[in-house]
Amino acid sequence: MRFDKLPVVLTMKILILTTHLDPGGISRYVLNLANGLAGKGHTVYIASRGGEWEEKLAGVNPVRDKSLTEWAFSNGVKHIPVPLFTKFIFSPRVFKSYVILKEFLRHSPVDIIHANTRVSQFLAWLLWRKLKIAYICSFHGFYRRHLFRRILKFPGLNTIVPSRQVKEHLVNDFGFSADKVKVIPHGIDFSKYPSSRIFGPDPELRRKYGLGTKRVLGVVARFVEEKNLDVVIKGFKQVQEVFPDSRLALLGRGRLKSSLEHLAASLGINRQVIFIEDMPSDKFFRLIDTLILASSKEGFGLVLIEAQAYGLPVIGSDTGGIKEIIKDGETGLLLKEITPEQIKEKVIKIFSDKHLREKLKNSSLACVKEKFSLERMLSRTLEVYSQF
Repeated sequence: MRFDKLPVVLTMKILILTTHLDPGGISRYVLNLANGLAGKGHTVYIASRGGEWEEKLAGVNPVRDKSLTEWAFSNGVKHIPVPLFTKFIFSPRVFKSYVILKEFLRHSPVDIIHANTRVSQFLAWLLWRKLKIAYICSFHGFYRRHLFRRILKFPGLNTIVPSRQVKEHLVNDFGFSADKVKVIPHGIDFSKYPSSRIFGPDPELRRKYGLGTKRVLGVVARFVEEKNLDVVIKGFKQVQEVFPDSRLALLGRGRLKSSLEHLAASLGINRQVIFIEDMPSDKFFRLIDTLILASSKEGFGLVLIEAQAYGLPVIGSDTGGIKEIIKDGETGLLLKEITPEQIKEKVIKIFSDKHLREKLKNSSLACVKEKFSLERMLSRTLEVYSQF
């Protein structure tokens, strides 16, 4: 459907559900969506247990009225704290959240509920059953194929996914109705990114980390198995043999951090591998020269388009939504296999070829602006909302 033929969408009241607002891909999506919708004049609430990124909400004013009879908010996105800190859909915390939101919705009804995690999808279903408020569910990645999930799918009245790969997964592995699954790639707000295609590193920041003019490979990811950070470190060890002045910077957290630090030490490159726990991604992009995302499964890969918007060449695994972002050799380089040898080959190719770097920067920026703008994501999401 052409965007100039979309139906006119009046101002809506929208409740977005998610488990938390700690750093991560789903939280970035929720914040981009909520702030973008509020910027268009819609009334937006987010219900979650909160988190480090709660401060990123525009006009945030948490609701903490014990009487549950008066709900005063500032302008912008409004946050409703609920104890949704669990992965178990039948947890008492889910039902306590249900009681809080049911009472809230009796006083402040909304037009649509948009759920983004497993437990929040179940919560949205409970609210729909009781209050008959239409609900939409976003599925952001790939899930284990077990009977329990096949039976209790909670797809919403419509399902939103960020890539064709995730749609195929839900349809083929869980029996979702294909015509009810809408592919809407994540989008970013270009007003928050540098207008110049060549933004360049931050010299002062590089001096702080002792990087100077060294070539720096960067990773932004949770330190979990599917991100294959051990393979990245092993691949970087081989890059060091060609570019001994290169460095690897990893931004993130997770249970594997200590084992990754031990791996770097065992390979003799612990001084060349930098672990950074807390830094805004836009600041991190000014520390590195190239970004790599070597996930074995990835529903989309939002960090890739964020890096491309900052003029960084990117490398990604040939899987999931990543291969819908990267056109190999044009908007980035794809790893055909997630091996140290493949990582070495792709990184060295970018580090050693200035013309390739410029080509990837220019092509990827044009592609991101065309396909992955926040405006495009908002328009298509509102189209789904307006059906109910």
